[in-house]
Amino acid sequence: MDAYRTWSDEALDEHRRSILNEQERRANLAAIPEQIKSLAKVYREGGGDEAALTDALTAPEDAFDGGFDLYDVDEETIPH
Repeated sequence: MDAYRTWSDEALDEHRRSILNEQERRANLAAIPEQIKSLAKVYREGGGDEAALTDALTAPEDAFDGGFDLYDVDEETIPH
């Protein structure tokens, strides 16, 4: 666990950003279903078309790839 003490400042920062990315990804995955539920309710109450909601959630061209690259971390530079 203390191996990080020997890393360069750059490597340590890259690793820190990777951890922040992962924490944000997990938080988003936890929050998004409730956000979708809430937005869908507003959409339906506003007279939105149910089929349009279904299409929006299942459109292959908008498929979620699971990645959040807010910090653009190069995984190869992180010591393991």
